[in-house]
Amino acid sequence: MARLLRTAGAAAILGAALPLAAQQPVLVDTSKHAPPPASTGPAVVTPAADQTRGIDAEVRAALFDLVSDRPLAAVNRLQWLASSPYTLRSVPGSGRSAREDLLFLLAESYYRLGLSSSFRASSQELLTLAPAGRYASLIQMQRLLDAYRRGDYAGAKAQAAKVGSATDAALSDFVIGLAAYQTADAAGARARFAKVTAGGNPAYAPYASYMDAIAAMQGDTAKAAAAAAAIAALAAGTPGPFADQAWLTAAQLASMGGRFDSAAAYAARVSPAGGLASDAQLTRAWALYRTGRYDSAAALFGDYATRWPQLPGRDEARLMHGQILLEQRRAAEAASYFTVVGDSLGGELAALQARMNAAMAQAARALVAARAAGALYVREADRGKSLRLAPDAGAENAVVVAAFAGAPAPPRTDSAPPAAVTLADLQARFSALSPPLPADVTQRPFYAPASSPKAYPAFAATDESLLAADLYDAVARYRLQAASADHAMRIVALRNLQALVVEGSANLTELNRQIATTEDSLGRMTAKLVAARGALRAALVTQAAATAKAATTNIGKLDSLRASLGSAASPIDADILATEMQTALVYRRLAQLVASRADSAISNHPAYALRDSLQQRLVRAHVSAVQGQQTLDVNRVLVAAELARLEASESDRMRAARQGLSNADQQRAAAESRMVALLDDELRARAAQMVDALKRSREAADYGSASAAFFMALEAKTAGDAGSSAAAPAPAPER
Repeated sequence: MARLLRTAGAAAILGAALPLAAQQPVLVDTSKHAPPPASTGPAVVTPAADQTRGIDAEVRAALFDLVSDRPLAAVNRLQWLASSPYTLRSVPGSGRSAREDLLFLLAESYYRLGLSSSFRASSQELLTLAPAGRYASLIQMQRLLDAYRRGDYAGAKAQAAKVGSATDAALSDFVIGLAAYQTADAAGARARFAKVTAGGNPAYAPYASYMDAIAAMQGDTAKAAAAAAAIAALAAGTPGPFADQAWLTAAQLASMGGRFDSAAAYAARVSPAGGLASDAQLTRAWALYRTGRYDSAAALFGDYATRWPQLPGRDEARLMHGQILLEQRRAAEAASYFTVVGDSLGGELAALQARMNAAMAQAARALVAARAAGALYVREADRGKSLRLAPDAGAENAVVVAAFAGAPAPPRTDSAPPAAVTLADLQARFSALSPPLPADVTQRPFYAPASSPKAYPAFAATDESLLAADLYDAVARYRLQAASADHAMRIVALRNLQALVVEGSANLTELNRQIATTEDSLGRMTAKLVAARGALRAALVTQAAATAKAATTNIGKLDSLRASLGSAASPIDADILATEMQTALVYRRLAQLVASRADSAISNHPAYALRDSLQQRLVRAHVSAVQGQQTLDVNRVLVAAELARLEASESDRMRAARQGLSNADQQRAAAESRMVALLDDELRARAAQMVDALKRSREAADYGSASAAFFMALEAKTAGDAGSSAAAPAPAPER
C-alpha cells in the first residue's frame, strides 16, 4: 500500500550556482620541508605544518557545510579531501577515527542528495572499516530507508536485523513494518506497527495504526469491512491531510466488502479541495451507482470527467454517465450523450495518433529539462498510496552532529510526518514546467500507469545516473567559480599593489621635496652658524685671555704682598693670602681651559649639535629615499609583468577546472539524452496503451449509441409497451 518516495529532484537540490567558498588549503607533506634558517632579526614564529589537524579542520568544515544545508559544498570539500595526493591512510598520526569521519560525512552528503548508489558505496566502505563504530547504527538505518525507497523490500527486510538500536526507533520500525507488509509478512508488519503505535510518536503513530488495519486483512477481502471500520475510526480522530487518505482507504475497503452505503459516506468525508478528491469522487460515484442512486452517481461521474480530464478514469466516468441514462430508460438523452462522447473520443484519438511521436518526444525533453520525470513514476497518486518522507529523514542535523561528536542521539520529537503524494502534487509539478508544453500536447500520458513493472527500476537507474551527472556538473561549476574567484582576487590584489606602488612613489617624491626644503633651510642656518661661530670663538678666547692675564697679575701681587709682610703676617693673613692665591690659580686654569676647548664647547652648543644631527638624518633620509625608489621601481616592473600575465591567460587551476566542467557537461548531456530516450519510449508506450483504451472507449460509446437507438426504436414500435419488450440495457463497465 505505502511506498516511500524522495520527492526533491536534482533541480531543487542543486539549484543555481552556490555562493563561492574560499580556496581549499593545500595539504603539505611536512617530511619534505627543512626547518627555516636562523634569523638575525627579531624572532619570527612559524607554525609547524600539522597534517592531522589540517584534515580534522577540513572534515569539520564539511560538517558545517552539511548542517548548513549546503551538501554540494560538503561534497566538493570531501571529494577533494578523499582524492588528494595525501590520503588519510598515508598521513602519519591520522587514526581510524578520521577516516570514519570522512566516510560518514561523505555518505550523509550523498544520502541527502539522493545519490543512492554513491551512498551505498560510501556507507559500505565505512561499515567495512568500522562495523561496530559509532556511526554503524545510524548508517544501517539509513541503508534500510534507502533499500525501501528503491523498492528493494526483501533487502529492506533483511537490513532490519542490522539496524539494532536505531536513532529514530519510530521511523525504523515503521519502515521495517512496511517492508514486511510488502513481502507478505503480515504478522511481522503488525508487530512493528504495534511498536510504533505504542510509542506514541505523533509523526508515525497514525500511519502505523492505518497500516496495521490494512495488514490485519492479510489479503482476505472478507476482513475488509472490519479494516474499513478501524480506519474510519482512525480518520475521525485524526485531523489534517492524513484524514483524507484514511477516509478514502476506508471507502475503498468498504466498497470491496460490499458495504456501498458506508463507502459512499466515507468517500464524502474526503475534502473536495484536497489532492485525493478525484479518486474519492469516483469511489463515491461507483458506491452510489451500486446502491441504485443513479441521479447522484451520474452527476458525480459527469463532474469527475469535467474536473479531471487528464486522468485515466475520465473515459470510464463518461461512459458510466451514459450507462446510467440507459438504465433510467432515457434513451434519447443517452443517444445524444453517447454521440457527443464518441465524437470527443474520436477527435482525441485522431489528435493523439497524429502527433504521438513528436508530442511525446517534446514532452520528454520538457520533463527532463525541468527535472520533473520522477513525477511520472509516482504510484497511484490519485489514491494516495505513495508516502513522501523528508529528504533528510533519518539524517537530521541534530542526529548527524550528535553522531559526529560521539554523543547520544537526541530524542526525535520534531520528525516531519509522512505525507501522501497526491494528484495535486503532480499537477503542481507538471504545471511548473518551464517552458510549458504547447496547448496541443496532451498531458494524459503523464497520469497514466507505467507501461510495465520493469519501467520503475529502469527509470530509477537512469534517474540516479542523471542526478549524479547533475551533481558532478554542479561540483565542477562550483570549482571553476572558486578558481575564477581566486584568479580575480589575485588580479585585484595586484592592482591594489600597483596602486600602492604609485602611491609610494608619490610619497617618496613628496619626501624628497621635504628633504630638499630642509637641506636648503639647514644650509642657510649653517652659514649663519659659521659666521656666528668665529665671533663667538673670538669672544670666548679674548675673555679667557683677559681672565688669565688678570689672574696672573693677581698672582704676582699676592707673591709681592706675602714677601713684604714676611714674618709680620699673622696666621689669618697667611690663610687669606693662600685662599686668594688658590682662587687666582683656578681662574687662570679655567681661562686656559676655555681657550684650549673653545671649538669643542661651541660644537656642543644645542644649535650646533642640532645642525649636525639634522645633517646626519638628512643623509640617511636621502639614502633611504633612493633605496625606496629603487625598490618601488623594481616592484612596479614585477607587478606590471605579473598583472599582464594573469590578465592575458588563465591559471593552471582555472584551466583544469574549466576542462573538468567541460567533461562534466558532456556527461550531463549524455545522461540527459539517455533520460529523454527512456521517457520518450515510456510516454509512447503509455500513449499507445491510451490509444487502445480510447478505441475501446469509443467502441463502448458507439455500442451505447446503438443500444440507445435500439431502445428508441423499440419504444417507437411498441408505443406504450417499451418496458415489457425492451432488451436489457448495456452492461456497466467493470471497475
